[in-house]
Amino acid sequence: MPKYNTKENIALAEKNMNLQQTLFKAGQIAFQEIVNAQNSIEEAQNNYLNGLLKIKIAELEWKKANGKLAP
Repeated sequence: MPKYNTKENIALAEKNMNLQQTLFKAGQIAFQEIVNAQNSIEEAQNNYLNGLLKIKIAELEWKKANGKLAP
């Protein structure tokens, strides 16, 4: 599995969105490209939040397995 930084992915998607908006304003691309760029931002944000959630779940499972989770 490749390693990647999801915060960097969000920043990259936002940078791409800015580029796509500039190209759209110049009449060089269709509006669908703006929609695709926005979808990429949302996907990157979702991936980041899912990663945080997985970390918290793993922490709770570890605490439960080691008897460190308060009832």
